[in-house]
Amino acid sequence: MEQAVLKPQNLPEQSHLFAASQHAEGGPSISDLMGYAYQTNPLPGKILDAIRTNSGLQEIAVAECTEENGRLRYRGSLYVLDSDELRKYIVQEHHDTA
Repeated sequence: MEQAVLKPQNLPEQSHLFAASQHAEGGPSISDLMGYAYQTNPLPGKILDAIRTNSGLQEIAVAECTEENGRLRYRGSLYVLDSDELRKYIVQEHHDTA
């Protein structure tokens, strides 16, 4: 099982504002990419349903998960789904900026 988690303390202050902004190259925003990843991957939906119904899952410890604005957080950090486009966006946003 593989997970990717962005910890708030590892993100620059301005990254909190870029969630609704367009990518510098005019492509989809991070919100668009996250939405697409949630639609195409059944796991976060299963976890969110388990949180809402207070039930368990075999794949993950639901007690360590929370829901915030329809997005999944694991141990308080945003859960980044296995999406090449989403990961590429995050890496470019933090390494290609001045």
